[in-house]
Amino acid sequence: GKLKTKRLQSMVNSLGEAELGPYSGGSYTSAAGKTVDLDYTTLDKLTPEINAGKVVVGRMVGSVQMDDPLPYTCAIVDKSDLCLPVTVYN
Repeated sequence: GKLKTKRLQSMVNSLGEAELGPYSGGSYTSAAGKTVDLDYTTLDKLTPEINAGKVVVGRMVGSVQMDDPLPYTCAIVDKSDLCLPVTVYN
């Protein structure tokens, strides 16, 4: 189905740093005790290649059908209104 403009805008407006959960506050500490410094950013501020220490909040707005379930490819949109494909490897 198609996502209506009003619904998409509502989803985008609800995004922000508060949605980061355990990744908010500028750092994350794993169960093993390793701490990683994190910087909240938006998709439009990411650079090509590696964005070490960056964390983004987005909503999935579409997915790409593939024969193989891994990697999973979807489209996300964030607070900057930029929509990009994301590939998730697990």
